[in-house]
Amino acid sequence: MIMRKRVFLLIVFLSFIKVSAFSGNTSMPMGVSPMRTYSSRDFKFGNGNYDMSRDYDGNVYFANINGILVYNGIEWTKLYTPNFAKVSHLYATKERNAVIAVGYDNFGKIEVDATSGELKYKSFLPLRGGKVLDSTFENTISINWFFDTLWNSYSNKLAFISNEEYFVLQEDSIVHISKLPEEFYPHSMFSLNSNLYIYYTGGSFYKFDKESFSPVKLPFSFPEDVSINFSFNSDNGCLLFGTDKGLYI
Repeated sequence: MIMRKRVFLLIVFLSFIKVSAFSGNTSMPMGVSPMRTYSSRDFKFGNGNYDMSRDYDGNVYFANINGILVYNGIEWTKLYTPNFAKVSHLYATKERNAVIAVGYDNFGKIEVDATSGELKYKSFLPLRGGKVLDSTFENTISINWFFDTLWNSYSNKLAFISNEEYFVLQEDSIVHISKLPEEFYPHSMFSLNSNLYIYYTGGSFYKFDKESFSPVKLPFSFPEDVSINFSFNSDNGCLLFGTDKGLYI
C-alpha cells in the first residue's frame, strides 16, 4: 500500500562522495554541517549538471551539459561525447561495472582503456543488433527522443525506453524488444516482483509480458494530477516514487 509523504523540505546528503572532499572548515558551529560548492571554475566544465551515478570504486559521475565529469574525491576528469553534446542520464551497471551515458544524440558507456588505464567514452551509436545504425532504425523513432530516456535494469540487462519503443542493451548491441502502447507519454519504468512496468500520463500502468506491454491494474494508484519523475526499488522490496506532489512509498 502506498502511503503519501508530504514533503516540505527534502535534504539529500550525498554520503557516497568521499569524506575528504568535504573536509576543510572545522570552525563551523556545533550542529551545522559544512557545505562546499563546486562550480565550473573548479572542474573547468559546463555548470549544468543533470544526473549522477557512482561506480564500485567510489568514483562519482555527473551528466554535464558539455559531456561527463568524473570525480574521485581528489581531482576531476572530463570526458567528451561526440560533438561535445549534452549528457542527461547516467547509470552505473552492476554486471559490467561500466557507466552508461545517455544524452542528446549520444548513447555509450564509460570504461577503462586496457592500454592506458585511463577512462574513455565508447559510443554505441553505430550499434543496432550488431549492425550499423541504418536509416530504417533512425526513422523508426527520433534519435533525440531515443537517447533522452528513462532507465531501469531488468533481468540482469539494461533496459531503456523512448517515447515509442522499448530496447535492451545486450553484449554491446542495441536490441529492439517491443513497440510501446500508443497512449500519451511514458513517465517512468520500474521493476516490481521481477516484472517490468511502465507508468503513463493519466495513471495507466502497463506490464511487459515476454514480447509486448499489456494494460494492468496494480494494488495502488496515483491521483490523476500526479507526475512521476523517478522510481527507486530498494533491496528490501520497498518501492519509492518521486513525484511533483511529493514522495510515495
